[in-house]
Amino acid sequence: MKVIPEWDTGVYWCESREGAVSNMINLTVTGGSVILQSPVLPVMEGDDVTLLCKTETTPSNLPAAFYKDGVFIGNETTGHMTIQHVSRSDEGLYKCDISGHGESPSSWITVTGEELHSD
Repeated sequence: MKVIPEWDTGVYWCESREGAVSNMINLTVTGGSVILQSPVLPVMEGDDVTLLCKTETTPSNLPAAFYKDGVFIGNETTGHMTIQHVSRSDEGLYKCDISGHGESPSSWITVTGEELHSD
């Protein structure tokens, strides 16, 4: 695992040679050992999304509390939380907490609708 220094905290985006700009993301790097693994790319409405809360130092799955937009949404004994059939209302800022190890940085999850196909 690559260690990212805290001074890399900031807003990131991509630009194409043609000038198209991606969505911006806010990356916060902290010195804590708790990590929330979540999708980086937008997820489609109706998909299942699994969040994994873990520490850098402990290989086993530890119980974790999960939060969305700062509001507690559940405890999971294995550190995994699956949100089934996501919708736009599931879009938001997620984080987790492992007792005795600390809280993860927040991660933004984006939910997109089905693309419409014309015949």
